[in-house]
Amino acid sequence: MKRRNQTKPPRPVFDYQGVLHRIINRIRQSLELQEILDTTAEETCAFLETDRVKIYCFDADGSGEVLAESIRGNRLPSLRGLSFPAGDIPAHARELFIKSRLRVIVDVASQRKISSQLDPSETGEGLDAEPIRYSPVDACHAEYLATMGVCSSLVVPILHQNQLWGLLVSHHAESHQYGQDKLQVVQILVDQLSIAIAQANLLTQTRQQVRHEAMINQVSRLLHSPYDITQIRQSVLDQAVKAFGGNGGRLYVGDDSIGQPAQLYFYGEQPQDGLPTWVSLEESRFWQQAMGMPGEISPGEISLGDRSLERSDELEARKGNALDDRETILSATSDRHLAESSTVIPQIHGIDDLYQHPHLQYLAPAFEHTEIRSILIVPLQYQNQCIGCLSIFRAEIDTEKLWAGQCNPDDRNTRPRQSFEAWQEIKKGQAQQWSLEDIKLAQALGTHLYMAVMQRRVEDMIRHQASHDPLTGLPNRLFV
Repeated sequence: MKRRNQTKPPRPVFDYQGVLHRIINRIRQSLELQEILDTTAEETCAFLETDRVKIYCFDADGSGEVLAESIRGNRLPSLRGLSFPAGDIPAHARELFIKSRLRVIVDVASQRKISSQLDPSETGEGLDAEPIRYSPVDACHAEYLATMGVCSSLVVPILHQNQLWGLLVSHHAESHQYGQDKLQVVQILVDQLSIAIAQANLLTQTRQQVRHEAMINQVSRLLHSPYDITQIRQSVLDQAVKAFGGNGGRLYVGDDSIGQPAQLYFYGEQPQDGLPTWVSLEESRFWQQAMGMPGEISPGEISLGDRSLERSDELEARKGNALDDRETILSATSDRHLAESSTVIPQIHGIDDLYQHPHLQYLAPAFEHTEIRSILIVPLQYQNQCIGCLSIFRAEIDTEKLWAGQCNPDDRNTRPRQSFEAWQEIKKGQAQQWSLEDIKLAQALGTHLYMAVMQRRVEDMIRHQASHDPLTGLPNRLFV
């Protein structure tokens, strides 16, 4: 009897395109960043069939936080909401992620690391760039992963505006194989995630702009309402303090040409007046400088201790990635303008910590018995003319942060920590920073206040001239 040739049935071909299309559609169903991150982690974990997938976002100081996570089974614990210090992913490693779009696969059992990158034409490298490289795992990194209970790790960088936004990380408690097809799918998902992050950030900016425009419109309606001027200005101050999340504020309107004295309005917590060197904040050297008045502070010193807003034309020219580069946009730039002119230019001052400001030391005693820590000084100005200022105060706050294990800050400790158990760090009395959006809102608010005050002054002047004899300056009998 002849034996029939028995052939094995062909193995089914996995529909990578179908899976990819379905996952991308799920990611695109929402514009909310947290939902996008959660969906990406969940779908990637199911697709790779690994124990844990986390999405890690970097902070400005190089540390980072696990914003989203998906876990299969219970072999690995949750790390969601935990922060990791900057030293866990050193600066040179972060630079490689940006420069080469480097993907890293680590297998602890075999002590092998596989580094691969995208098509060299996409990274800007030469055609001779090596796309895949095999190397031994660093002993400290292997110990780090073993302490986490991880035997296999895949790390893919997430870029936003050509900067390292974060990482997508897949962990498995055993050795795990990542085929080239799966790696390509994961890379496409990460690229889609980068697009989704940009769209979500744009939505956040749009919502912020809508809120700010609503606030400006509300203030504008108040300023042009038929109510008593004192009531109007007090209401505007109240609204402004609330809009900036402050715990107090002041609105100062200087005297005018027809003899109206300066007006000062208060809201919320205030510094304690009565120091022998000054009568009020607005008469102090620093506040006078902020309003463009000559003072004892030299022009070159006006913006050393705080972040002063650039003139609007230069701000627009340099904006670029302004939302991601607060320090650049709010850096001290007034020196050149002051050198070109004998007058001091009024500027917005966003002071994060008044106790660290070199030119506010003599005023510090007035604040030490209050919770005030941050100050925003907004001149009421148009071009170089200033007629007063709005001051917003923010209270100091206590911050809490959950770290993945307690780290030894001593630089001599070169070994990785032995536990990733959540450790809570509490910092008391922290200053709140003024964001670029705060500064932009303040600039718009200061301009509206200036216009309203000047309009009222023109009206008062017309009434004054109509009621007084132009030759003698005495009240006209017709109006007595």
